[in-house]
Amino acid sequence: MDSFKGKEFIAVLVLSVLAILSWLPRLAGPIDLRWDGAAYYVLGTALAGGKGYRLLNEPGEIQTTLHPPMLPLIVALHQLALQTDDIVTVGRWLRCFSLIIFVAYVIATYFMLRLFLPPGYSVLAGMICLLQLHTVFMSDLNFPEIQFSLATVLFTLCNAKHSNLPQGILRAALSVIAFALRTIGIALLVAWMIESVFQRRYKQAVMRLVILLVPVICWIMYIAHVESGQEYKNLLYEYQRADYAYVNVSYARNMKLKDPFIPELGYATLEDRFGRFFSNLSIMPITLGEAVSVKKDLWSLLRQEFNARVGYSMLHSKIVDITLICLVLFIAGGIWHQLASRQYFIPFYTLLSMALICVTPWQVQFNRYMAPLAPFLVLSFFLGLKIAVGRVARLMPSKESIINRCLICLVITPILVSQFAVLVMLYTKWHQKAAIADTNGLKVDYRLFFYYDIDRATDAGLDWIKKRARGGEVIAATNPQWAYLRTGVKSVLPPLEIDVREAQRLLDSVPIRYLMVDDGIFHKYTSRVVAENPARWLKVYTSPSTDTSRENDGGKIEIYERVGKPQIRKKPR
Repeated sequence: MDSFKGKEFIAVLVLSVLAILSWLPRLAGPIDLRWDGAAYYVLGTALAGGKGYRLLNEPGEIQTTLHPPMLPLIVALHQLALQTDDIVTVGRWLRCFSLIIFVAYVIATYFMLRLFLPPGYSVLAGMICLLQLHTVFMSDLNFPEIQFSLATVLFTLCNAKHSNLPQGILRAALSVIAFALRTIGIALLVAWMIESVFQRRYKQAVMRLVILLVPVICWIMYIAHVESGQEYKNLLYEYQRADYAYVNVSYARNMKLKDPFIPELGYATLEDRFGRFFSNLSIMPITLGEAVSVKKDLWSLLRQEFNARVGYSMLHSKIVDITLICLVLFIAGGIWHQLASRQYFIPFYTLLSMALICVTPWQVQFNRYMAPLAPFLVLSFFLGLKIAVGRVARLMPSKESIINRCLICLVITPILVSQFAVLVMLYTKWHQKAAIADTNGLKVDYRLFFYYDIDRATDAGLDWIKKRARGGEVIAATNPQWAYLRTGVKSVLPPLEIDVREAQRLLDSVPIRYLMVDDGIFHKYTSRVVAENPARWLKVYTSPSTDTSRENDGGKIEIYERVGKPQIRKKPR
């Protein structure tokens, strides 16, 4: 027994050390607050300031109906403890908090895997989770994915043990926390209830249904309350609650569009929704394989690098697809084994989560959405692999142990080697220098993942605006929450209108003082407005691109200042 505990301790220690080592190059500076991270921070600042659950960047500081409240609450607690909302000071502590969560996630994942796998398999599976690119990347962002994953893994650990009152309370609390971090946590709650149904524990299923309904109904009622209120209807500017204004509306409203980033395509019909689901489902096998290894394009990059080093096309291009398909087959075999063994919770949670992901219109986000499922997919993968290897090894009973180890190494080694190679690229090629000023104006240098020329140019442009903007002015930017955090100036999303006259009219309704035009996904909307209305917009800042890497979406930022007063016109009936 002491020997067994010693091996467990060594396994946990090795995984913890690896987790900490992955953080050593990125301990400096605040946590990455780009994209949704800025929205969570803004909401946390509103909570800490006693203003309610509001987007402070918006004119009128409107209530949000998109982001669940747990991560903003964590941000608010940090601000209250530190007595400041400075993004550098609080961001540094949020980075430390993220490190703690990451190490806890790795340890909890190991113990969850140990419920189903031998110690050696559990260590290998834990390493695959730890070294997964998107797991590392998500942990560096002010996003809830790793915290959500930790909550689901802890829930699974509690759910696997014999039921008693304290564990029942803990399970209920973890399920609510998971939903409060990510609304896709409803899959966890539903899977938990389905487990009781399949086990024919109907009273327990009813109790779990009640626990499920409480947070879901509370969130739905909150959204309904906000959307039925006068504040929601009395807009500060005309497109403030447009269905394409994704941060300002609920998922339900945003997903009504065929493509929320191309609103001119119109609203999705029932046929469109089914088509979207099956289109997403068709790419899910590749996404599953990527979740337990590396992305397909990175597999291809490693294959090309290997062929270049050996000086011969030893690995055919089809090897990448074959590898990912094999990984998916092992995952499917593991899921089937769990169902056949009457272990219902993990398979149903995994399948329900995948189904909900397929409903969404954001294929580009699938690797992010799959990151919290990595522990459960890796578990299924190893269960399927263990069964397959065992059957092959039994064909030669005298050498079963040797064959078992050789086959495991043959499958696992390429995954771990590819993940390690990708992380080397991540830290040497995609971990770029960034800089930000604290409240005292002191420059803080740090590093961020995937901080491309467009991000550097955006931050430089926002710093330029910060020195010139006055109170009451408004910026239109593609990441308005980050623009607000960087400048302190009210910031909104530009109107996503392909009609130039309509776009200009909507800009006049805010009114906008500075319009940022970048080379990102909204370029076709913002660039056309300033091109067609040269008398109304004066270019006052430009930042040329210096990054020609293929990963970059473009690196030029232009800032236009409004000329004269806005010509506000109501929309014709």
